[in-house]
Amino acid sequence: RVNLDDIPKIKTGFKQLDKTLKGGFMYGQVILVTGKRGAGKSTLCSQFVCDALSQDQNCFIYSGELADYHFKRWLDYQLAGPSNVRGIPNAFGEFEYTLPETAVNAITTWYKGRAYIYDNSWIPENENELESLPDTIEKAIKQYGIRLVCIDNLMTAMEAVNDNSQLNLAQSNFV
Repeated sequence: RVNLDDIPKIKTGFKQLDKTLKGGFMYGQVILVTGKRGAGKSTLCSQFVCDALSQDQNCFIYSGELADYHFKRWLDYQLAGPSNVRGIPNAFGEFEYTLPETAVNAITTWYKGRAYIYDNSWIPENENELESLPDTIEKAIKQYGIRLVCIDNLMTAMEAVNDNSQLNLAQSNFV
């Protein structure tokens, strides 16, 4: 018998959600965030990463839609907060947002060795050496003490599924 209150948790940063979850995400728990395209799932998940990092928890992030450097920039904006984001009007009268180099350097130093963003564009010289994402995640958990794994877009993380009737089984197998 396991007392769920004794399992370590990562606070989500959202008071009502933490209350509902009895303190946050439990270690070993799988949380699936779903919603329509453009609804803010990636932003929400990266906010969970920000909050986990602020609790000194190591994080592994996979984004099937964003390159690693793009996800890092997104994470940096969230960690920097609105007081550090600078809006500069472009030639079209729209604002382009940037962070001062000092803020980026401070943020990068702050989470160095704690945020591991998977580079899904890297291909080894010998493609036979390419391991599966679940194997990479398992190694990262063991090697770096990862406590929060964020997979942004499960469909891109899985092997291709040709038969839609097998999709749920493929998702379960991946998890």
